[in-house]
Amino acid sequence: MPPNILQQWRSATYNLMKMTEKQDLDLIFFQEPCECKNRPVGIEKKYNIFTAGNGKHRAAIVIPNNKIDVMLITQISDEDTVFL
Repeated sequence: MPPNILQQWRSATYNLMKMTEKQDLDLIFFQEPCECKNRPVGIEKKYNIFTAGNGKHRAAIVIPNNKIDVMLITQISDEDTVFL
């Protein structure tokens, strides 16, 4: 992957995390999150991150609000879709 595209992904994720804190968001839906070793990167560890499947994840849901109780429905989730 070209370095400039990776930098754009990192920058976009960083800006989203800052906006999340400002706006007090409860849910974030990611399409094609930036990943390293099949884990989304740039998302703060304090947030719950949900992905499914074993390959490159093309969908992710992030729950910044720790008061929301959710569970991943693995039977119908895969790399392209995440159901909570």
